[in-house]
Amino acid sequence: AGGSSGGEPCRARALLPEGLGEVRWGLDPDFPAPTATDTEVHVRVTETACTGSEPLGDRLVGPEVVERDGQVLLAFAARPLPDGFHTCPGNPSEAVTVTLPGPLGDRVIADGNAVPPVPAEIGDGF
Repeated sequence: AGGSSGGEPCRARALLPEGLGEVRWGLDPDFPAPTATDTEVHVRVTETACTGSEPLGDRLVGPEVVERDGQVLLAFAARPLPDGFHTCPGNPSEAVTVTLPGPLGDRVIADGNAVPPVPAEIGDGF
């Protein structure tokens, strides 16, 4: 769903369970890029729905971490705010530390909500 205005291609996203909204994420620029021995990854997450600039806080679901050949997939979602009018002035990104089941090794960290998974970039997903 959605469109693109700025030259970026639209990317297919996984269908989330009923009642959950989309969250975009990227590697936190305030931390060094993950290395092979790291067991933690620092990311910034941003909700995509209009929230009137309300932080995600306890509404953040995840991360779900899935290891597979050559990749460690991270996926997040958000529980929505209560029904009502919410403006779209821009949502704050929030820092999240993800603990991996073991060292990263030579695998790539990727967005597990993207279809196919997309390697992580520095930023908040936007």
